[in-house]
Amino acid sequence: MVVAAVVNLSFQFLELDSHRNCFVSGNHLPSITHANILPYSIRFRSGIKAQGLEHLLPFKNWTYPYGPIFSVVLSSFLVLVQGWSCFSPEFQVVDFVSFYIELPIMLIMFVGWKLLKKTKWVKPEEMDLVTDRFDQGMTTEEREEALGAAKLSSWSSEKTVLGKAKCIAQWLFA
Repeated sequence: MVVAAVVNLSFQFLELDSHRNCFVSGNHLPSITHANILPYSIRFRSGIKAQGLEHLLPFKNWTYPYGPIFSVVLSSFLVLVQGWSCFSPEFQVVDFVSFYIELPIMLIMFVGWKLLKKTKWVKPEEMDLVTDRFDQGMTTEEREEALGAAKLSSWSSEKTVLGKAKCIAQWLFA
């Protein structure tokens, strides 16, 4: 939202009628968001694995690790090609800015945060995966009960069509 507001304000400041195009081209923001979130998801999973905590995950991603990597590549590709129309038939500066202004802004925000807050990359073995956990303070029995309530049905254990349909619904909507 901040990026969209900055883009809109910058076009209004320049008094260009085509500033409304930034809202039309803003439909690529989910791709940018996923291209930024997915690497952190992969790093989180690498921290879980490095610390031997994979057994604590109630849900398993059957595409891991290739699915998230494929998603990063695909999202990045979509971010780069969604603005192709600004290059054809001839280069249009306003359209180029409306499609790609989010990229340098996000890079500036990321680098600025790293420099301002002096944060550093944490090795997967050193990640704090214990503080503020949802089950902190639970007994083993309470934790197992909570995890048992959250588990999805197993596709392979279901024998009926209705049972398999339930598994598909849980996979899609849970």
